[in-house]
Amino acid sequence: MKRRVNMLAKYKAAIVILFLFCVSCEKDDHYEPDGQTDKFEVRLKSVVWENLPSPFYHFVYSNDGFVTQFSFASGLKQYLISYDDGLIREVKNTVGPAKDKLVYEYAGDKVELIKYVNEAGEIFKRCFLDYNVNGQLISIEWEVKLAAGFQASRTLTFAYRDDGNLFEMKDHRFEIAGRHPELILIDRYLDYDSKVTADSRTLIHPVDDDMVLLPRVKLQKNNPRKVIRSGMGANYDVDYTYTYNAQNQPTLKAGDALFTSGPQAGTRFQFKVEFSYW
Repeated sequence: MKRRVNMLAKYKAAIVILFLFCVSCEKDDHYEPDGQTDKFEVRLKSVVWENLPSPFYHFVYSNDGFVTQFSFASGLKQYLISYDDGLIREVKNTVGPAKDKLVYEYAGDKVELIKYVNEAGEIFKRCFLDYNVNGQLISIEWEVKLAAGFQASRTLTFAYRDDGNLFEMKDHRFEIAGRHPELILIDRYLDYDSKVTADSRTLIHPVDDDMVLLPRVKLQKNNPRKVIRSGMGANYDVDYTYTYNAQNQPTLKAGDALFTSGPQAGTRFQFKVEFSYW
């Protein structure tokens, strides 16, 4: 049996629809891996979200293309990444009061389990990953450690189009007394372009938690021009337009959002995201 696992202002709305990030490239560590490796296909230098801490994500690469460091929200969190034979083994937060680390375990070349470990060496959270026969990620299930043991806290499930692009992502956060109520959010991704995706790594990143970095997981190949949010809380539709560089990579994403439920139903707001690449 598988383990289970309001947006009141424009600022918060921008965060809940956040799904793009920035990366930058530097010259340092060298790796000589065997077989498949945790290299990202697209090297973004930066992503700047309008009216949010800038850059929102920042990544540093080694000479041979591996991410060795990344930061979030203008350095609010900063991480160092360790590899073994080209696969991520540990992601460690180096700033703030809680310098936790994420320890990766594999089944073959696929991440199967990630343990969240505090400075005392205690596992306080863990997540389990599952894939379909085509190797596509179909679920991530988080559990948190409580007094009585581990309890399901959040599940992400994924459904794909025939072309391999993500069609739907369902985010189910389970009620945990004293921590958070139940919340179900469903995002559908429509009308993809034919250009190179600005990358979709942050789709699974809740801004109040550490990001699970999965370089070989490809949730999107192209860029969705429409996203529909449904579920509990305020719902909305977002239409996106893109500007591209000579390599068919997005350099600007402009969003036009319309709230479809809640106290702001019928209200529109716009936002922009800028991308640069190495």
